[in-house]
Amino acid sequence: MTNFNGITPKAIELLSENRFNDSKAFYEEHKEELKQLATIPMRQIVLDLAEMMTQLDDKMYTDPVYTVSRIRRDTRRSKSKMMYRENLWLMLRRHKKQYPCAPFFWFEFSPVCYTMGLGFFVQKPAQFDELRKVILAHPRKWTRAVKQAEDAGMHFACYNSYKKTGVGCTQGAAALFERKGHVVLLYRVELGAHWFYCADRRVKSRICRGISVI
Repeated sequence: MTNFNGITPKAIELLSENRFNDSKAFYEEHKEELKQLATIPMRQIVLDLAEMMTQLDDKMYTDPVYTVSRIRRDTRRSKSKMMYRENLWLMLRRHKKQYPCAPFFWFEFSPVCYTMGLGFFVQKPAQFDELRKVILAHPRKWTRAVKQAEDAGMHFACYNSYKKTGVGCTQGAAALFERKGHVVLLYRVELGAHWFYCADRRVKSRICRGISVI
């Protein structure tokens, strides 16, 4: 069953206008419209992907309410005090309280682009140890997996380095070994006036194809 029917240009325009006004009064006036145009379609994507994701991992958390970001920002720990965002994302992973370091699949759209992929970020070096073991045990297999994703049109990125070097790794895998976070993503700037609305099947097919490649 297909739930997702697209995100219209009006949804993107209203999200941008809401952020520009940065006004509780404006948000409350358009709250239900924002929900119907932006939040619910993102939840519908989760519903469409739920079966596939639970087949990949039976512990995958696929509640459409809690896997989609809110339009209202939590500004308590943020330098930016703007109350609303113009981008929305969904994140599919194991429950973060039970598995705080689990890798996650995501899909995000903004007024200028959309991205999707697989990410893995950790807060402490010890949390990265399991992935380090995999890289050390199978360095060539690891680099081939990265190349396979890149050949499929994805982009592999690493963020922030540890001082420790990948002793025992091949030259290519050593650079990956030292990183604190790994991301495989697809970035597209295709949000023309009618693109998202007309290409909802293309979005979903790319998400599904990207998940299978990763």
